Amino acid sequence: MSTYHRFYIKTQSPRRVEQQIINTLGGDGWLDPYGNGYLRPIEVSLVPGAAYLVLPKRDSYGSPITSESETGWFWLAAQISVLSPEASALAIALLPDRQHRYPLIEELAVDSEASEAGDFARIVGNEHHLINPEPTEYET
Repeated sequence: MSTYHRFYIKTQSPRRVEQQIINTLGGDGWLDPYGNGYLRPIEVSLVPGAAYLVLPKRDSYGSPITSESETGWFWLAAQISVLSPEASALAIALLPDRQHRYPLIEELAVDSEASEAGDFARIVGNEHHLINPEPTEYET
């Protein structure tokens, strides 16, 4: 059984981000629908003193709790295996472009289904393992 990534995205344009996700993955076969789209609103707290961590609101089993609050944060329920090429491609496509004044994606964080209640999600930056994966033994 695979363990899947969960992506947390801060954006003011969730429908445009959903289209970017579908274009990156070549379709929506990996995605779990929600309403008329795929991104589910969620409450996310910043972690004081740790700029690279956020705390998504979760139930007692560690599953993200979809929220009715408009926080600008969304989570993507998808079957994208941890450390898969699809996970890396999606992380690269969703990486915030902080050079532009109004980026489509303001922040991106990731964790996995193995996360438990109270676990943090890690902010994805240029040095994250999904952006710069370690070469496999076959590639070295």
